[in-house]
Amino acid sequence: DSIKQNDTTMYKTIGGRRVYGGGGITPDVFVALDTNKYSRGLSDVVGGGMIVEVSNAYYLANKAQWKQYPNVSDYITQFKVPTILVEELKKRCTEEKISLAPFGKKNDLLFLETRLKAQIAKYIYGPSALYQVTNTNDDVITTGLKHF
Repeated sequence: DSIKQNDTTMYKTIGGRRVYGGGGITPDVFVALDTNKYSRGLSDVVGGGMIVEVSNAYYLANKAQWKQYPNVSDYITQFKVPTILVEELKKRCTEEKISLAPFGKKNDLLFLETRLKAQIAKYIYGPSALYQVTNTNDDVITTGLKHF
């Protein structure tokens, strides 16, 4: 929830920027980890490998659809995770006896939808697309981009 300076010795970089001793890099902007953002049960859904399986099946069953997104940027802005994909993930959770509680929480559901979308992007455009999609909802990334 905070950053502590281990050393108050101040130095200046060649460009005149102030930095402090202490053996580490202190970010210019601190983004606190929101430990209440996601529920405990979310890790059970994510950790089971079901997102990969469900998104892979959806990707293969809808191959013709992906041509309408010629690049990752178009995919990110235009593709919306369909309800049927989320319902399939819920069905798999029920089969695996995993709690459906995360599907009822806004942040958890957004996280799951983003993961499904990212996994499909990986199949279409390659591994870096997965990170491009997941980064759209990453607090550290979005805060950093605001400062450019």
